Amino acid sequence: MNYGSLSIGFVPVRRYAINRLCSISALDTLNQRRPTILQSSFENRSTTLDHKTLGKPFKRYQSTAQIYRWNDVLFGSTFNEIVRFETANFDLNQYSLFKEKNFIKTFDKGFFSLMPFVVRAYERLIQLVDYQMHMIGCQKIMMPSMVGKHLWVKSERWNTSGEEVFRVLDRHKNEFCLAPTQEETVTQILASIKQLTYRQLPIYLYQITPKYRDELRTKFGLLRAREFIMKDLYTFDKNEELAKETYEKVCQAYENLFQLLELPIIKTVGSVGSIGGKYSHEWLLETSLGEDEVYTCLSCQESFNSELVDELGIESSSSGTNQVNIHCPNCKSSQVLPKRPALELGHSFLLSDRYSSKMGAHYLSEHTNRPLPLQMGCYGLGISRILAGSVEYLSNNLKENVELRAKQSQPENDNTTIHSSGSNLTILRWPKLLVPFKVCLILPKKDSKEDKGKGTEFSIHLANVIGNRFNEDVLIDDRSNLTIGKRLLTARSIGIPFIIVAGKSIIENVPKFELINVYDDDNVTNNLFTQAELLNYLEHNLKQFTLTLG
Repeated sequence: MNYGSLSIGFVPVRRYAINRLCSISALDTLNQRRPTILQSSFENRSTTLDHKTLGKPFKRYQSTAQIYRWNDVLFGSTFNEIVRFETANFDLNQYSLFKEKNFIKTFDKGFFSLMPFVVRAYERLIQLVDYQMHMIGCQKIMMPSMVGKHLWVKSERWNTSGEEVFRVLDRHKNEFCLAPTQEETVTQILASIKQLTYRQLPIYLYQITPKYRDELRTKFGLLRAREFIMKDLYTFDKNEELAKETYEKVCQAYENLFQLLELPIIKTVGSVGSIGGKYSHEWLLETSLGEDEVYTCLSCQESFNSELVDELGIESSSSGTNQVNIHCPNCKSSQVLPKRPALELGHSFLLSDRYSSKMGAHYLSEHTNRPLPLQMGCYGLGISRILAGSVEYLSNNLKENVELRAKQSQPENDNTTIHSSGSNLTILRWPKLLVPFKVCLILPKKDSKEDKGKGTEFSIHLANVIGNRFNEDVLIDDRSNLTIGKRLLTARSIGIPFIIVAGKSIIENVPKFELINVYDDDNVTNNLFTQAELLNYLEHNLKQFTLTLG
């Protein structure tokens, strides 16, 4: 499959003119020289790293796999910042694992800078989303973040939107808003096309860009921020029946995505809110970090947001224990589980002609040649929220971290430092397809007998072999100011799956590397491997961290 070109505002441009500005989508990379996690390449490359270059920045090669020094991507996080968490001045509402590890930085509430380590995972998530969108026939566009008041007046959202919308006045006294969603702009694009016919439908357009919302209370880092990255898709069909088919198609793509990310998402009937439309669904992750609340009916298995209880006037009854029983809006059963907190990761709306009729987005009918309003749907994914939320969820449920929380909850544990050693260290757990680096290689300490015995040189050779054979970037930890133990501790803490240590066995007659498989929950053990044995092990075990397309 081949995109051929990307589309920006319906103006096709050649890929080479834009790929320096935009993330290349996953399927597009299948025809590029630089494969991503969605493709493995075993082409011959000349990527080499000489031992003498360790004191200099690594050269960036044209080939796919690259070798990164630890301080290339983690220069902003010291050992103490990664493995220790001071409780002094701790604000629970601003807690975030990314902030704890110093992977994101903020200087104004609700606005964050993402450091290189997290950006690598972000780019992998973008590729997965691009792939799911391409599989259902979507085209990627780019729209401005700032939208004129006149478009929002036309859609009747200007006066009904609340204080969460940022509003801007330019030097000519023209009013704009920083759009939290883009229904007005994308509908106006369709309205500007003269003589749009039924033969050109359906049209599916999406973008992945920053969005803005003036949150009253920012919380939990990227989970509730004022600026966030969002994928917003807008679909245009010729009738409601086809629009519903499109709706189900997109919902299935969402389910596929969340399954790949190992997240047990709850598809929930939600409120249409200020966006409007006929009905909507939310994609919720059950977690105490979320501000939504979800009910699930045991009779029909449908889940619904607690907002609907008041909005739809859902019938409820009280039991003798003063507990309120909610009746399911779908089957009217009272067999409903108690509400649970959840985090919204996505939202879908069947809009009907809510925007198209107001903004003049029509197509020419097949039978009468008369203009009819387009039937629309809109579908959002909170990219930055999915990224942070998935790590929070998976890390929170990791056995080691559960045991840590139990230990910390004991009354005698009143230390001001929560993470003070390897025995009480919070471990990050990433979705397997999003890990920033799959392999970290810890070099011998400088001037050690392992270093002088060619252990460092042999290790760098292994890094190049891994890069060339598996098309994988390798993170080299050459921080000689830290012991191997401390470097191993930080690598485990940030969730790198395979940690290779050039230890004492590296200078034996048959050199061996120590391998730690951090994601092996049942058997997190240290194993000694020759280079050949290590490569065979990685060839088998790296597969679960790579999405292979047939």
